[in-house]
Amino acid sequence: MARRPNAHSFEPGEGENDQLIYGLKSKVTTLKSLSLDMGDEIKYQNAFLNELDKDADSTFGSLSANINRIKRLSRSGGCKFYFLLIGFTLFVFLFIYMMIYK
Repeated sequence: MARRPNAHSFEPGEGENDQLIYGLKSKVTTLKSLSLDMGDEIKYQNAFLNELDKDADSTFGSLSANINRIKRLSRSGGCKFYFLLIGFTLFVFLFIYMMIYK
């Protein structure tokens, strides 16, 4: 009759348990470090996004103010508005042309 192995013979020895515990502690420490680094990066990114949002709001405010000025100019009528608009457009295209080909 074959003898059945003892249930305790499959358990790792105390030295193996210590090695497993050390490996587990190492992995937990690594995960903790990664999570703390991720938290720091998230805080940095949130601050950056908040600053970017403020800049975008400021730019939008300036743009809407300029659009309102253009509307007022166009309502006032006359050729002056159209000459200014054509001159500004030519200036922008000339500036872009010089930046691209120089």
